[in-house]
Amino acid sequence: MKKEDRVLIKKFLKYFRPYIGFSVLLLITILLSVGVSLIQPVLWSKLITSVFGNDLRSLYKIVIMFVILFILTVGVNLLQSVLKAYLNTHIVYDIQQDLFNNMLSMKMEYFDSMANGAIISRITGDTKQIVDLIIKEVLPDVIAVLKLIFSFVIMIKISWKLTIITIITLPILMLYYSKNSKTVRQKQSEVRNANDHIISSIQQAIAGIVNVKMLGLKNIERELFRINNEEKCKKEFDFSVFVVIFQTIISLMGLISEVTVFAVGGYFVLTAYLTAESFIQYTSYSQQFSNASLTLVGLVTDYQRIIVSIRRLNEIEETLNGQHERFGKNVTINEKGNIELCDVTFGYGEKSVLQNINLEIKENSVTALVGHSGCGKSTIIKLISGLYAVNNGKIFIHGEDLSKLSEECLRRTVSVVSQEHFFINASIIDNFRYVKNGITENEVRDLCELCGLDDMIGSLPEGYDTVIGENGSNFSVGQLQRLSIARVLAKNTPIVIFDEPTSSLDLENTKKVLNIINVIKKNKTVLVVSHDENIMECADQVINMNDF
Repeated sequence: MKKEDRVLIKKFLKYFRPYIGFSVLLLITILLSVGVSLIQPVLWSKLITSVFGNDLRSLYKIVIMFVILFILTVGVNLLQSVLKAYLNTHIVYDIQQDLFNNMLSMKMEYFDSMANGAIISRITGDTKQIVDLIIKEVLPDVIAVLKLIFSFVIMIKISWKLTIITIITLPILMLYYSKNSKTVRQKQSEVRNANDHIISSIQQAIAGIVNVKMLGLKNIERELFRINNEEKCKKEFDFSVFVVIFQTIISLMGLISEVTVFAVGGYFVLTAYLTAESFIQYTSYSQQFSNASLTLVGLVTDYQRIIVSIRRLNEIEETLNGQHERFGKNVTINEKGNIELCDVTFGYGEKSVLQNINLEIKENSVTALVGHSGCGKSTIIKLISGLYAVNNGKIFIHGEDLSKLSEECLRRTVSVVSQEHFFINASIIDNFRYVKNGITENEVRDLCELCGLDDMIGSLPEGYDTVIGENGSNFSVGQLQRLSIARVLAKNTPIVIFDEPTSSLDLENTKKVLNIINVIKKNKTVLVVSHDENIMECADQVINMNDF
């Protein structure tokens, strides 16, 4: 094993530390399994003695002891499998929770450079694969298939009659499997549905990452993800236990076959149909046949898959740890004041966007930010909302240096109505509670009335309990825009920023949005980025970015 691989595996094993007790218990069950296997030769020798001594009483006593031994083996294996299932589901839960929590605190540069699919694939697929391989394939057997083939051939050669007894339970097993396959599929479906919710949570957080950050929703997203992740963890554990019980019943059926082989085989030896030596060989091969039926994955293949997946997770973890957002420590801010950009310079990578920008956005007024595409209007929004840090210069909000404000303070002060509508797949009122926990229905109604939505929502069959479909498919663009504004106003921040609020809207909806802006500007600082001349006409101040 390479030194680099050892370091990666050691780093990954930190997730096992909270479960040392379960890991030790798993080790004990493995040792018990080994101990049981060591007892078997002793019983074999006593069996041979009783057979050659024509001691039928001792023979059947030993058979009973074998039954007890096999039951003990099944019990140990059952406990071992449950422990593996527990460690598997809970370690996957811990890794995914850790990665997701870190992901929400990443700088925007990370999301600019990393494909969403790659993030999702590594957090879900690679995590699951690594733990599955480590927990379930601890002791892989590269010759399992060969054992299956050769042991079957030798069994037939020794005694085709005993071989028939060995495999006679197969039709019963197939029937049992057929009757339970529907339940297996159902539980598998539940696990996959739970996993779909996890992926949806991740996609939702990534797709709306700008809104999640600017509206201060990271803790809420973490909680929603934790709830979905716990549900998935429970479903997977329940399914794993069901499979263990299912396999245990199959093992018990196999046990019946093996006990029958022992009894009939012993009879064959007593009647000289089979020698004692052949009988011992047969029982050994039949056990190898049963064990080999499980068909373990190749050790080398498993090792490579583990290392590749750990490397992929290590890449994302190192990237996450190196690109966390940075905020200040100030938790309070002056209630009133202007927004000032002083000698601000910023660029995306090597692409310069803003150069020594100086501008002032006055409080309790509407400032329109205009200019051609690519001049830096949206970039200023991202800088003021703290999504990106300036390369040079400073931004002051209410007289306070933005870089010294805590994230919580910044989110209490600045909120943004984005061009992209971001709603969770839940009711209208739950979408408001997503932004402001504890908001009452009356408060929501007041906000929707301000935005000209109360009558429309009231006409819906379920009113404010109407579920907003994915991407707001059951509402018009104008309705979604005004819902977005109403929800942002629920945060009641002193500064509200609109990013192209009237884009894609007809004249009627544009007028409604302008009316909202005129109402809220009386006690809020409003910054509007827009190409719409109507916006410029109602603005108290117009800043043309083309002039910089």
